[in-house]
Parts: sequence; structure tokens; C-alpha cells
Amino acid sequence: MKVILKADDLAGYPGKEKIVPTRWQKFVDIVRKFNKKANIGIIGNSLIFDDKKYFDWIRKHSDIIEYFNHGFLHRQFNFDGETYQEFNSTSKEYQINLLEYTNRLFKEKVGLEFITFGAPYNAVDTNTNLALKEVGLKVGFFLEDGFEGINIKKENRIELEVPVHRVNLDAFKENFIQKDYIVIQTHPNSWDDKEFEEFEKFMKFLENYEFIFARELL
Repeated sequence: MKVILKADDLAGYPGKEKIVPTRWQKFVDIVRKFNKKANIGIIGNSLIFDDKKYFDWIRKHSDIIEYFNHGFLHRQFNFDGETYQEFNSTSKEYQINLLEYTNRLFKEKVGLEFITFGAPYNAVDTNTNLALKEVGLKVGFFLEDGFEGINIKKENRIELEVPVHRVNLDAFKENFIQKDYIVIQTHPNSWDDKEFEEFEKFMKFLENYEFIFARELL
């Protein structure tokens, strides 16, 4: 069985003389400690400013991290009583523009290219499949049926954060099941010391399994 460790919401401090939040460094340090791989979603607007230290940090850890396009704004909107997200209930053209902009910033500022996409809030629609094809992203997390690339399925996800943002190893063990691959979604920048302790125990629990990049399913 393979493990896809998915960590959402990486952003630096745009325009500041800082790199990334300490919690992100701690997350990566633990992944390295266990000689594993992880997948980190970058919010595109964090790439606008020329924060060299931030970009250097991203490149430095690309040996054990696959970075994925995690949208540009990471926001929900309310309009006339309806709620929608960047990649849900929006036009194909709108979604293409956001994907292309984030892709371009990542290549220009960091020198790397995205292969994989994961939507903010995991909120997608059928236009997302079309937009991803248009911009050449070949792997996606939790997409609608019909995507022509690799769709990492919702049913392969096992919750580690119960509730969301709180690491709960006991809950994970209760739902643990052997599959071809499993997906673990996390939000390390919201964890406290207790969460990181639980995360280390989680890594220990799965230390005999292979952790892979999402793109390795291609």
C-alpha cells in the first residue's frame, strides 16, 4: 500500500523578510526524519511578491515534497445568498485564468512546474475537469468523475484530522484500511505542539509503508 500525505495551504509572508511559518518547517522536518515524501499545496497569491527566501525554501525541499497548485485566492464568496468557491460554480474561463496565473508564477518565481491540483476546500465542479485539461495539469485530488488524467479518489481518503485541524491518531486507526493507496489530508500550519506529537506517532505507525508524490500515480 502507498500513502499520499497531502498538506494544504502553504503561504509565506508576502513582502516580509521571513520565509515560511515555523510550523511548516516542523512538518517538513518530521517528514525528513522518517525519510518519507509529502505533497504540499501552495496558495498562488503567496507567489506574487519577490520573496527570495520563500522561493529558496520551496526549492530546497523539492527533493521530498511535490508542490501542487492549490488555487490562487483560497476564498469562499457569497453572492445573492449563494456560496461558491474558486473552482465551484464558476465558469471554465475563470478557473483557467486562476490556474494559469498560479502555474506561471510558480514557474517564473521558483523555477518548478505544477503537475497536480487540489482545490481550496476540495470544492470543484465539472468545469474544473475541463480547466485542468486546458492548462495541462494531469493529476487532481478529489475531482468530479470524467477527469481525463489521474483523479485521486475521495474514497481513498482516511481522516487524520478529526475534527479538521486537530490530529487524531486514534480516529485514524479506527478507520485504517488497506487499499492500493490512501490519502491523508492535513493542515500543519494550524497545529499546536500536541498535534505535532500525534503526527510523529502517525508517521511511526506507517513507517513501513511507502509515501509517494501524487504524480507517481501517472
